[in-house]
Amino acid sequence: MKTWIKVALPLLLIAATGLYLARGLRKPAAAAAAPVAAVPAAQTRDLSTLDVLAVRRQTLAQGLEVSGTLKAVNTATVKAKVAAELTAVSVREGDAVRAGQVVAQLDTTEYDLRLRQADQQAIAARTQLEIAQRQSSNNKALVAQGFISPTALETSLSSEAGAQATLQAALAGVELAKKSLADTRIATPINGQVSQRLAQPGERVAVDGKILEIVDLARSNWRPQCRRRTWPRSSSAPWPASASTAARSRPMPG
Repeated sequence: MKTWIKVALPLLLIAATGLYLARGLRKPAAAAAAPVAAVPAAQTRDLSTLDVLAVRRQTLAQGLEVSGTLKAVNTATVKAKVAAELTAVSVREGDAVRAGQVVAQLDTTEYDLRLRQADQQAIAARTQLEIAQRQSSNNKALVAQGFISPTALETSLSSEAGAQATLQAALAGVELAKKSLADTRIATPINGQVSQRLAQPGERVAVDGKILEIVDLARSNWRPQCRRRTWPRSSSAPWPASASTAARSRPMPG
């Protein structure tokens, strides 16, 4: 009996060792075969013309938004030529105006009266001249007949010349009064846009009192507020730029 146990025990140990080794060899083989089985089959996809872009050489533009000062080359200040109360201003900031367009009106009451006064003075001066001319004509006839001395004729001729000068001064006063009345209508000297209203209706403006500021944006100087190193490129050649204002947007030289 003991002999049989001594023979069977080594055989059982050998069988157990072989079984253990067989199982250890099967696990790495299964692990190596698993990834191969997990790889899915390759898939294909159709691409449209929008999904494909041909590579080509081209120039890339860089931009930089900066703020700056836009100053018009031509500007004009509309001023009052006579002193009066401002009764109307027909334009506002941003409105476009043309050269010669009437944009404001001053009170004409005082200048209407001055023109009427000048007209009456001219009528009176013309009447005095006519009287002096008749006197001179009569004195010439009396001198020819010997009834008066030549001195009296010279006096009448001097009075006629004085009356003529008085009439000319009165007529000049009429023209001056007409000009003052015309100056109550205020017009712009240039084409452009109203940048400022410096006076309001109801205010009394003095001679050369400022009423409007006009700028002509057809020609402007633009000064950007940025340093050279912040520009998209560092070449010394001018680079194209554009300026936008509240009125319009247009390209400008760099």
